[in-house]
Amino acid sequence: MDVKQIIIACVIILVCVALFIFSYLLNKKTPKPEGCENEGIECEGCQMTSCSHHVNINERKE
Repeated sequence: MDVKQIIIACVIILVCVALFIFSYLLNKKTPKPEGCENEGIECEGCQMTSCSHHVNINERKE
């Protein structure tokens, strides 16, 4: 590989990482929409049994 290609690849990777971090921070600062402040999670139809909010896990704890 040419040194120029390696530098270009590194720059592209750094730009992608920077975009990810920037979008993550912006998303973290974004307030929740009205009506979504209370996370009343009702996921009875969800098939992810590893989720801590799943009905079967809550029944096992009680």
